[in-house]
Amino acid sequence: MAIDLVKRQADRLRLMKAIFEAADGVESELVRVAPIQQELGFSNRELEDSCDYLIGERLIISLGKVAEAPAHVAVQLTHRGVMEMEQSIVAPNKPTQHFPPAISIFHVGGNIIGSAIQSGSPGAQQDVSVGNINLGSVRDFLDQLEKLAPQIDLPAEDSRQLAAEIATIRAQVDSPRPKKHVVQESLHSVRVILEGAGGNMVATRLLDLLQHVHL
Repeated sequence: MAIDLVKRQADRLRLMKAIFEAADGVESELVRVAPIQQELGFSNRELEDSCDYLIGERLIISLGKVAEAPAHVAVQLTHRGVMEMEQSIVAPNKPTQHFPPAISIFHVGGNIIGSAIQSGSPGAQQDVSVGNINLGSVRDFLDQLEKLAPQIDLPAEDSRQLAAEIATIRAQVDSPRPKKHVVQESLHSVRVILEGAGGNMVATRLLDLLQHVHL
């Protein structure tokens, strides 16, 4: 089977970019890998191969590798990794030592949600990124969730978990530098809890509202 080098290189860049953004470009920030895998839609093999490459090139550091997926539990940026990503961002039309040009990766600001921008030849890959979390959308849902959650008949453990996720999301939306992957993970947990509420009308209403939350 032929190796798709173009896709492999693009996967490495997408992963490095996601890690850089999750860490806010800070070397000391620990980044969990599982939420990023979900966000990028990587298979276990794609994720492990890309992580292994970035680690081998000393762009990131693995903070623990396990047998089950995702193999790398958490990572940190290296100084070398930060410098190369900054180089890629400053000059996206030029390749860096380890990555192809990032010109096809667009940072879309404002309220353009889910829109795709394509450039280049037919068959070119694209990666659309929303530069900022839509805090208004998240806050609106969170306000309703906090208001209606007491009306859902949840088991004690689920109720405590839901309260913890609400606190996590509230801390992020009130932060001057909210982390998208943290909000996404907590909203996913909220969805699982609501879906397990056995058809409760309030939970159903909240699930409908959650569908309209844009990140």
